[in-house]
Amino acid sequence: MINIRRLFYIFRTKGIKGLKKHFELIAFEKKILGNKTVKWCDDGYWKMDPMPSQADLDRYYKEVYWFSNSDYKNDIVVGRDLKHAEFIKQVINMPHASVENFLNYGAGHGGVSYLFYPLGINIYNIEPGGIDSFDLQNFHAYESIEELKDSNPSILFDVIYGSHVLEHLIDPLDFFIPALQLLHPDGKIIVEVPNTRIKKPDSNYFEGGCDGKTSGSHTIYYTKDFFENLGAKIFFYGGDYNLADYPKLSSEDNANFLRAVINYEGLERFLSTKDLIT
Repeated sequence: MINIRRLFYIFRTKGIKGLKKHFELIAFEKKILGNKTVKWCDDGYWKMDPMPSQADLDRYYKEVYWFSNSDYKNDIVVGRDLKHAEFIKQVINMPHASVENFLNYGAGHGGVSYLFYPLGINIYNIEPGGIDSFDLQNFHAYESIEELKDSNPSILFDVIYGSHVLEHLIDPLDFFIPALQLLHPDGKIIVEVPNTRIKKPDSNYFEGGCDGKTSGSHTIYYTKDFFENLGAKIFFYGGDYNLADYPKLSSEDNANFLRAVINYEGLERFLSTKDLIT
């Protein structure tokens, strides 16, 4: 369905050239993400099938994703950033715990990064679509995890955080292998992803996975099983993250999202079972 309001917004802000670019990118998006189904992986998730190439996904996130969501990226902080920051502080036991380096993986508009920066923490962001550093000292931005590692070969992070980004990867190990190299032995990885195994999905279910369907640009569809393999502490939530409405639930049965808190030992043990620690 054509979103007339969206088209008008693009025309008003970007003109005829912007509108033409929009239709070109939509055609590209349909080509790489349309007409797909999902395939179950024994590690505890479904994946898009067939999977787009990494080159196509890289182009999509650099050119399409934020072009179509530029109004959202203009928001420095939204309600869910506040909820996530509160959760992170509780998990890490801040301000009593010492946090020197914080990595926001798939930073998007950067909300949580901006919230933690005034606390004197060194903030590092990975965002293919770019993020405004406002010329702040100790506030860093990179397009990829490889670029960050090349620029900071010995850095370790006390917190690695990712909000609704792991579901956009070709393989979860593309994140977790370098994450182990970057995580301080006493540090934690804190992520939130859609929960894609609801007990009785109805006609309004849109997260994909358990219904055999894909959802937008989501390429991986996680269940708690995957994070249990990493020895994670798992939390379930309902509601709408756009509205920062996050009622905590006791199980995955009706949860829209799950959060996982992963420590170094759990991730190391998981990767060692796959002979992936180098």
